Amino acid sequence: MKLCTILSYRQAVETMNRLLHRNHQKEIKQKTYADFCIRTGKKMEEETNQKAFRPYSIILDWYHLKKRCQEYLSMSVTGGKQKRNEILQKLLRILWAGNVDEAIHYLSTLPDSSLRPQNRIQDLCAYFEKNRVCIPCYTLRSIFHLKNSSNRVEKANDLTVAQRQKHNGMSWSVSGSSAIAQIKVHFLNDSAIAA
Repeated sequence: MKLCTILSYRQAVETMNRLLHRNHQKEIKQKTYADFCIRTGKKMEEETNQKAFRPYSIILDWYHLKKRCQEYLSMSVTGGKQKRNEILQKLLRILWAGNVDEAIHYLSTLPDSSLRPQNRIQDLCAYFEKNRVCIPCYTLRSIFHLKNSSNRVEKANDLTVAQRQKHNGMSWSVSGSSAIAQIKVHFLNDSAIAA
């Protein structure tokens, strides 16, 4: 399995070219990829990504969308887990089709008797509005075998960054973190090639 931490696409290409040049192998040609970035609910550095991957579209990761819905409905619905799961199941079916307007309408028409006085339904609707352009039709993406989750990216991050750099009391500079991540990627790629 080949891994790549991409702080920017150009940095990755330059690093690989340096490594390949040492081995007297053919250079990697820089290409423009029409790709997508999967958003996990965290704010992205869009300017950096626009320079590195052009053109691209951002989609909201299905796992994180589902988790956000579960959290907000748990804080909002009365009647226990069973009632919450009924509402959640219907809401997720609507969102799986990418129909944000219908999801907002469904939530706004929930009877007051099934909601707590201090509920987060309006916050969830605002979250849908804010991320409207990032919520695709997951059904079509699934039919065309496109990714709906960020699990590969998060696993690559776990292997390259989190195992070494995320422990209690650790602090890294940007350049130090980048350097150790690149060394780890090179090590993982070499061991994958040797195996």
